[in-house]
Amino acid sequence: MVRSSPRQRQKLSPVPSWITLGFVLGALTVWAFLKRPERPANMGAGVAGDAAIVAGAQVEEPKPRNVASLADRPSFNVVDAVFELHRAYAFWEDDRTQIALWNSVTGEYSDFFEVYRTDDATFYRPIEKITWWLIDGYGPEEGLIRFAETNDMRLRRYAKAGILPESRRLPPPPPPQFDLAP
Repeated sequence: MVRSSPRQRQKLSPVPSWITLGFVLGALTVWAFLKRPERPANMGAGVAGDAAIVAGAQVEEPKPRNVASLADRPSFNVVDAVFELHRAYAFWEDDRTQIALWNSVTGEYSDFFEVYRTDDATFYRPIEKITWWLIDGYGPEEGLIRFAETNDMRLRRYAKAGILPESRRLPPPPPPQFDLAP
């Protein structure tokens, strides 16, 4: 009888195990650097923790949030939506106007924008201070937006209505402030 020699087993390649090890180490590294939300101190305390809150621990009430703003400034989507609703009220000079929006956090018209129009788009630029005259009692009844006019526009409107100020010239609005610091 002829005995055959035992077959030699082929040695496995170490490459797949190195790839697997690299994948596992990469996944662990990513997992370690993920930001997880912080747990409140009383989370998981159960009924005893809830009782401590009710028994006299001071709980900070949530501050009222202006739903139409981001960080107490309205988002441009909200500015665009409000302006587009009431666009017909705007006074334009050289394809630009100024508006003031109501801010429910401050309780006044404290968000000012300069609006630029082109043939196919409208652009909004937040400004620190409005430089035109705000028109009282003009615009939509909701009062979310106030429109402005220049000194010349106001004089023309007064002249058309037959009302001229005594000086025949209104005092100009304050000049814009420019910050030239880098």
